[in-house]
Amino acid sequence: MFFSKCRDFLFNHLKRDCLMSDNTVQAYRHGLNIFRKFIWEVHSLGVDKIPFEAVTAGMVKEYLRWLTEKRGCAITTRNHRLTVLRQYMKYCSKADIEGRRGQTYDHNLSIRTGTINVRS
Repeated sequence: MFFSKCRDFLFNHLKRDCLMSDNTVQAYRHGLNIFRKFIWEVHSLGVDKIPFEAVTAGMVKEYLRWLTEKRGCAITTRNHRLTVLRQYMKYCSKADIEGRRGQTYDHNLSIRTGTINVRS
């Protein structure tokens, strides 16, 4: 499931392996929680119901629109949320979750950051 490695990502990878500050880890945790909220509000899916394959570029674009239109996030905040998702998916891909050797999940997020128009 998509959120199955959150604790490892936040506290083992970011904190211990990458030596990121507590504030950075909290920002990443908040970013993942906001994505959880989006999944629940827009797709009515609990954290235990969403597989990696469901998180497509289309869903992420919808999430970026939701951040801008529903939550009033600035472009920099929206881009940080996208970075959090990319880094989490890259970590999970390397961790080889669900026993899928060689499967990568970060390819779903080939979305450019910056001032892209998310209202299309």
